[in-house]
Amino acid sequence: MKIIFALCLLIVSVYCAPIVDEQLNDSWTLFKRVYKKGYASNDEETVRRTIWEKNLAKIRKHNLEADIGLHKYRMGMNHFGDLAHEEFKKQMNGLKMNANTNAHKQDRHMFVAPSNVIIPDEVDWRKEGYVTPVKDQGQCGSCWAFSATGSLEGQTFAKTKTLPSLSEQQLVDCSTKFDNQGCDGGLMNNAFEYIKQNNGIDSEKSYPYLAYDSKCRFKPEDVAATDYGYIYIKEQNETDLTIAIATVGPIAVAIDAGHDSFQFYSSGIYDEPECSRTDLDHGVLAVGYGQEGSKHPDYYYIVKNSWSEGWGDGGYIKMLRNSNNQCGQQAFKHQAYLGYCDFLKCRSLELISGGILIFIFPGVNNQGKCGYEGSSDLLYKCAQSLALTSKELFNYTFQSYCRSLDECIDEKLFNECSLDLITLSLVFVESPLYKLWQTQQITLDEFLHLNTLSVRSWSEPTFKQTLIHNGRPKNDVSHLLDQFYTLYEKETQEQPDLHINCGYSVYIVLKKK
Repeated sequence: MKIIFALCLLIVSVYCAPIVDEQLNDSWTLFKRVYKKGYASNDEETVRRTIWEKNLAKIRKHNLEADIGLHKYRMGMNHFGDLAHEEFKKQMNGLKMNANTNAHKQDRHMFVAPSNVIIPDEVDWRKEGYVTPVKDQGQCGSCWAFSATGSLEGQTFAKTKTLPSLSEQQLVDCSTKFDNQGCDGGLMNNAFEYIKQNNGIDSEKSYPYLAYDSKCRFKPEDVAATDYGYIYIKEQNETDLTIAIATVGPIAVAIDAGHDSFQFYSSGIYDEPECSRTDLDHGVLAVGYGQEGSKHPDYYYIVKNSWSEGWGDGGYIKMLRNSNNQCGQQAFKHQAYLGYCDFLKCRSLELISGGILIFIFPGVNNQGKCGYEGSSDLLYKCAQSLALTSKELFNYTFQSYCRSLDECIDEKLFNECSLDLITLSLVFVESPLYKLWQTQQITLDEFLHLNTLSVRSWSEPTFKQTLIHNGRPKNDVSHLLDQFYTLYEKETQEQPDLHINCGYSVYIVLKKK
């Protein structure tokens, strides 16, 4: 059984579940048939199915949230569905950003944008013949090789008007002396340096891809392209990257693809808030850029991956740009308000048959406000005093969750979510700290200080992460947080009654059919 306890949107999960969900038997059979999956034993299949079910639940939950506007992109099941995320990263993300990566910065040739250049609003080099069909690196960490060949293929077309498909396998087999490690990872610049010193790279037709390390079989007579050097684009500079794409052609880029949202991306503009600008683990090819919308457009890069056409949008992904270069291009994601109906649908997807969903909706205090709402109001007042932006403090909208007994009963919604109503009652919720103050066991100053510590314990982790994601220097964040909560404690001295108990609250228990 899986238990989810919800109090003012704070969720705690406890797992004690059957190994597999029998209701998904047909879907599991279809997954195995579509992606030609076979397993050595029943035990292995059980393990893989358990992983697949967890991934499927993540995908369904994300897409429901996307339906109500929480995400700009959707996720979908693919051939990676039976891989645990850490297993997937180890297998597929082979970019090796090691200590030598920046060792020779002084020798780099840097990209310089043409003066007074005017670039178009949209560029797609696929339409101009610069890009070969999507390839598949298989179970080999050779993304760096595909990124490198994709860039050189485009430059060869620009020069000769002939588009070759170049040999990634040659780079896997032959460039180990240039600090690449075959299927265990490598770097695009090392690949370019190898091609330069080797006087070329063979065609894919003459040196086909195997997806495993093999003996070097390079033949000079089969060379299909070469390079005479390469240039770097200034790190974390989206303006230069966009200009380079527009004026040069497809560009080999490094990104952070270490998230399950990337593993199962299927469409839309990818804007994973946990992406890193510096912890990069995957090599891809930027083949263009564009925008969606007119009044408030979303800008994106068109990125070619090497995980087959069965991944993403036909093998491609749109990655958010003009967004502080997170993932290589990262953006802050707003936390939006979920209504009761949408929230119930989201959480019900996480349940297996027999799972329990518990809600406590806070009532209002004697001032007509939920106790948590008063805290939230003060948090925003303090944020404004410190000139924090609206993006730098989440809006919890607790008042929207205050409801009566009748409002909680929605048989049609329960049936839609395959839920049975088990319990519906009123409970009295009281703040222990407030009670200690009322009974004079602690002073007002002690109450306010302890209350501030309590508020800080649940609000600071998300607050801190949000500040960092919005570009606040890390060494300033701790000082800013101390200032913020000191100000919060001072403000509560004027309004201590805002921390009164929540009073009567609605208690509801639902069970998945």
